[in-house]
Amino acid sequence: MAEIAEGLGVSRATLYRFFPNRDALIREVALDSLRVIEEAVTQLPPTVLSCRQAFQQLIEALVPYGERYYFIMNEPRAMRDPTVKAAVERQYDAMYELVDAAKAAGEIDATLPTRWVGAMFDSVIWAAWWSVAEGNVAQKDVASLAMRSFWSGMRTP
Repeated sequence: MAEIAEGLGVSRATLYRFFPNRDALIREVALDSLRVIEEAVTQLPPTVLSCRQAFQQLIEALVPYGERYYFIMNEPRAMRDPTVKAAVERQYDAMYELVDAAKAAGEIDATLPTRWVGAMFDSVIWAAWWSVAEGNVAQKDVASLAMRSFWSGMRTP
């Protein structure tokens, strides 16, 4: 908590007024991240012509939040919180519906496990964000590269 307070430029006492312990802080950061991700998705146009276009729109909307994805998935205390876990599961359920629709439409290889495709999607989002953050890929190019990488690995051979 001392390091977090220092990073925020506040005293530990101030931080403890808002968050009684590290778990409470992690929970709030995770819930805020989930709200931001959900908001980005709800801003997408309601109609798309194909599942491929839906994935493209998701990538474009979510890449800027790759760090938040990474935090939620790599902070075990976050997923132990029932509210955080339920919110993550709702987001995954929506992803799995899209994956299953793409499989039914023949746009994604039907032999790939749905949860595998979801995990690969998450990995591409994080990798795209990280590549921009590290200066390895230009922001203007990253969504196209992410979609190409994801889609080429998921299509029917």
